[in-house]
Amino acid sequence: CDAIIDGGFVLREVQFAGDDESSAEPKDEGRVFEFESFDELENGQTYIIEPSKEREDLKKFTGDRWRRLKVQIEPLLHVEANKALERMRRGSNLLKHTHYGFPHLRQFQLSDDRKRLVWYSGAKRKEDSVVQLDEVSEIRLGQTTPVFLHYRLPMLEHLSFSLVHGPKGSKTLDLTCKDEFEFDHWVTGLKAIFYHFKNRTISKEALLGHSKRFRKALDKQNVGIKLTKLPEVKEKGHVGLDDCIEIVAHTPQQLDTKLERLRERLKVMSQQVNRLDHHATAEHEVDVSMMIGTGPAYASVFVQDEDAQDEEMEIRRMHELVDQTTQVLQQARNELIALNQRQKSESSGSADNSAKAKKKENVACKHIDQLLWKAEVDLENVEDMYLRHIDNQRDTATPLSVTMADMNQRLSRAASDIEETFSKTLDGMRGWFR
Repeated sequence: CDAIIDGGFVLREVQFAGDDESSAEPKDEGRVFEFESFDELENGQTYIIEPSKEREDLKKFTGDRWRRLKVQIEPLLHVEANKALERMRRGSNLLKHTHYGFPHLRQFQLSDDRKRLVWYSGAKRKEDSVVQLDEVSEIRLGQTTPVFLHYRLPMLEHLSFSLVHGPKGSKTLDLTCKDEFEFDHWVTGLKAIFYHFKNRTISKEALLGHSKRFRKALDKQNVGIKLTKLPEVKEKGHVGLDDCIEIVAHTPQQLDTKLERLRERLKVMSQQVNRLDHHATAEHEVDVSMMIGTGPAYASVFVQDEDAQDEEMEIRRMHELVDQTTQVLQQARNELIALNQRQKSESSGSADNSAKAKKKENVACKHIDQLLWKAEVDLENVEDMYLRHIDNQRDTATPLSVTMADMNQRLSRAASDIEETFSKTLDGMRGWFR
């Protein structure tokens, strides 16, 4: 009935020429029933639904599926909202616009308690790179704020939005997403949180109204659209951030050099990040703070609980980015090896084949370049997060926590020295009996 009312369908009376449904054919002198004639349908007769011209006089009627789109519920109960929040907690690279200078990529992440939006910059303290989401007064789509107008990117306006916050809306956080999929998720999640903090309900239609994919589905009467299950395939003609970034073409030899340089940087950062993993060493350390009932030393570094939670989130994200960058560099390395092997096999060919091979090489080099660019961006994020994490620990540590952490470190070092001395002594005693 929803399909008939919403889509302009009719029922046609049919008969079967055979034993199965595929043999159904229009009945001689059979009737066609429109909406007003449904009370005349007869029991035992067979009808098929056929598309018909949508009737203007029936547009005011809404089927149950349309009605469900308009029902307002608690924002965080929407499936799309929860999927969006999960993605926001994992973090994304968003283009951040500023009053001064060019826009730049930053790693943005929703806190585990869904109260703060944080981003990472080695040049800023934590309090200067966080927005308390309960202080947001407006989510503004497009590029309309003074910050956006300072350096507009018209080709990416459909992927841009601003969070208006602070006293009387005095501040804005102005962001551009890399594609429409990321834009859909971030705006959906922020809308849900915004309405949640305002103690307001919201319908699915209003929650997803910013999404072009959602509006396009409604135009096609696809009321049961589920954005979370749609494949993230870029449509022809859609402009994203990647299309606006010009990457200089490199030769395979230059790519190999760049790859090795990034691998060395990654190796250094991986070692530094592993030292921050308190959980990995907790079992081998003597933690004095546990003896006096104040909890783990790393948790007492910060005065507020939310700071400790954010520290855990930052460390977890750094590990994820290191693993992600490792995978991207491995993929780039595999493609570079395949490219070099293909070059050797195609070195002795005709002029036409050489031209085709050169074209394939350029395409392959461009893709490897994009992989290396992505890896470099994530690696810079890890470096910024690490620097801010270290600076934050140094600035916020209390004398007691510093003392306990230092004592913990000294005890661990002393235990290692004792173990090493004992091992050497044991080796010496074994020599006596040879």
